[in-house]
Amino acid sequence: EVQVPVSGGPLDGFLPGGTNTDAFTASYRLTQDDIDQGLLNAAATVTGSDPSGEEVSASSQHELPLPQLASLALTKTGEYRGAGGLQAHPGETIHYEFEVENDGNVTVDNVAPSDPGPLFGGAPASGSLSAFAPASATLAPGDKARFTADYVLTATDIRNARSHEAGAVNTAVAQGATPHGRIVVSPEAEASVPMPGVFIGKSTPLSQVRRGDRVPYQLRVAAYALKTAVEVNVIDLLPQGFTYQTGSASVSYGRLAPRLEGRRLIFENVELQP
Repeated sequence: EVQVPVSGGPLDGFLPGGTNTDAFTASYRLTQDDIDQGLLNAAATVTGSDPSGEEVSASSQHELPLPQLASLALTKTGEYRGAGGLQAHPGETIHYEFEVENDGNVTVDNVAPSDPGPLFGGAPASGSLSAFAPASATLAPGDKARFTADYVLTATDIRNARSHEAGAVNTAVAQGATPHGRIVVSPEAEASVPMPGVFIGKSTPLSQVRRGDRVPYQLRVAAYALKTAVEVNVIDLLPQGFTYQTGSASVSYGRLAPRLEGRRLIFENVELQP
């Protein structure tokens, strides 16, 4: 119970049936506990004396509902942690960080991420995400907490992620409870973590050709999660009956003369940047 100072008064000669709404004023600064409770219970007592000197008093009580907004926001990031190179290896990890913010006006207890684990090429992970550190937190409005967790790659995960540019993809939410036990769940947050590997694709703008036509085509080669530049050999197998047009090849950083071995067109020492 908090006593609030009252300004104004006293009133003298207050006649029967009289009213006054401006002689006394008081103000109270809300606390976070008040908002968490969602209700302010205010009581006041007025005292005076009658002409014979006897004390006269009256009391009044008022319950004021306080608007509440229980809300959490989640930001999720992931980082591949391995030895580097063009391949991922079993036992390497993906490190996840989750930043949860209380963007409402009510304290939320037992806040923690909820994450089913990553998908590799659309397939569920064959392992399990580690426990979150810390396990949970209590967030007052405006507060943030950072959680971490790790996932250890398996051979199955690496195989499923092969040729998928997005690598490991997963979504998470953060959840907690208000002091009154109402569950609060954040919107989903997604993280995509490229996995080490090489993607290669081949395309042409033509849908049909005739004998003697020139067929332009494009090879797209990309490496993911590189720490340093690497050089690779790209081998293109020409379709049966096609002949390479000498001098027509180029790469994104200049012209390149490939080596022809039968139907195999070999681009040597192609540089891939991180």
